[in-house]
Amino acid sequence: ADEHCVYLLCHLSTTGSWKKLWFFRRQAALKRALQMPWKRELQKQGHKSYGVEDAYKKCWHGPGLLPDFDDFARRHRLMQDGNETYFNKTVCKCRTANDCT
Repeated sequence: ADEHCVYLLCHLSTTGSWKKLWFFRRQAALKRALQMPWKRELQKQGHKSYGVEDAYKKCWHGPGLLPDFDDFARRHRLMQDGNETYFNKTVCKCRTANDCT
């Protein structure tokens, strides 16, 4: 289940699909999302887009209870060093921590 969640988070990160997009100008919006930092929490702040932790909660299909996000993120080095607010896109083979173009 761990690998599935990392794969899903990387898919969302490398496609920009974590960002809630309007129907019009979809391609331009996806391209912008690829270059944007991906925040840990978005839905708690009233956004319709998925934050990293929101996506994690939706991906878990393993046995037992959902593991603690902080432990999962540390184990897979998912958050940026020195800034635990943003996803580390280099885990998904992106060129920088914020840019997947």
